[in-house]
Amino acid sequence: MNRYLILGNGFDLAHNLPTSYKDFLFVCAEYIELNHTIRVKNENIDKVKNGFIRKYKDDSNFKRLVKNNFWLKNFFNKLENIGDNWIDFEIEIKNQCESLAKNINHTFIDLGSNKVSLNDLKESLRELIYILNRYLVIVNKIEIDECYLDVINFMPTHIINFNYTNTFSRAYKKLEIDYIHGSIDNQDNSTIVLGFEGMNDEKRDIEFGEFLKYIQMVQNDITIDCYAEMQKTNNNESTFFGHSLDETDKDIIMKIIECSSRVNILYKDNDMKKSIIKNLIKIYGRKDFVTLTLSKDKKINFIEQSNSQVGKKEDIELIYAICQGKAEKLLNKFVFGQTSKFLFDQYKINMIPIETLYNYVVKQEVVSTEYLYLLNYCINRLEKIEELSYRSKRERNLLIRKMIKFTEEFDEKRIKIIA
Repeated sequence: MNRYLILGNGFDLAHNLPTSYKDFLFVCAEYIELNHTIRVKNENIDKVKNGFIRKYKDDSNFKRLVKNNFWLKNFFNKLENIGDNWIDFEIEIKNQCESLAKNINHTFIDLGSNKVSLNDLKESLRELIYILNRYLVIVNKIEIDECYLDVINFMPTHIINFNYTNTFSRAYKKLEIDYIHGSIDNQDNSTIVLGFEGMNDEKRDIEFGEFLKYIQMVQNDITIDCYAEMQKTNNNESTFFGHSLDETDKDIIMKIIECSSRVNILYKDNDMKKSIIKNLIKIYGRKDFVTLTLSKDKKINFIEQSNSQVGKKEDIELIYAICQGKAEKLLNKFVFGQTSKFLFDQYKINMIPIETLYNYVVKQEVVSTEYLYLLNYCINRLEKIEELSYRSKRERNLLIRKMIKFTEEFDEKRIKIIA
């Protein structure tokens, strides 16, 4: 089965990275020594702020750019009226563009009581993206020492990333990643997509094209390979982590759900769950929402997000290797079983990794004694698991029966010894 993990900004925030728009505004305000009332809670914000100020303190041109950027000034001024998500950030950009579109002369009054043209706004957006890229490059240097069992136990095979950062690769494992909205770049050549879906009047789309996400994606040569891959089979499972499922991403969300046989939506708390439910109703309407979430054959499952725990990337990579049958080259006979057991206990390994391990073993013409030992350990582990991840008790019991039958009927002639 192909398993797609879809990441929203909540994924970065869950890993203590200051990637909210308020974090960004706070550091920009501190950098230009602006008198402000922005309050942020991220524990790494001071590291990023100090690193940002230290790197660009003597760059007078860059400081002037940050200080005079129209969009930043607008956000500072309207901070109290903007919500907590990047979506709200983008809605404010859309609102200003709509205001400009209504003006015959294509001008409106900015915060400094000066007239601003459409070209001025476009240039200011390019500058904003340039500033944001430099900020996120600093954020991307923050070490990540925590992980989520939700991710490890889903064992994704593909990543669909709505963020600009490569947090998954840094904290978990290198996998194929589709950056839906582009990515940051250390050399200021980012492909960041920042804007909105379209004007209320479609005739204005071309005129305001530089603000529209789908046009920015084409300009930045962003391709979304996952669509073609997902459409090849119905054997896809998708999990959303830290994503609001807002209707601004409606087309992409609907394609992912359509191509998936099962969809898991992780939520941090009840407020987030309520918000996601409202967004899904906006996208699908009441009837289809009920079918997707409440019917006997429902496709969408809501799962409360686990707490983070201390974790190491090398451990997670080793768990992947063990479950996919790639660990024998990494571990000798004595260490293999004990290390596997230790890691499975430490990271509370659940159904999907164990199922992956079982599927690997049954396909082998010969099987090492260490893998048979590990299968028996996994049977015992599954029987004791009270909180299942992504699977039902019925599915757990079915897997246990299959694993027991396999180990009991295994032909000893197929055993191999690891030297």
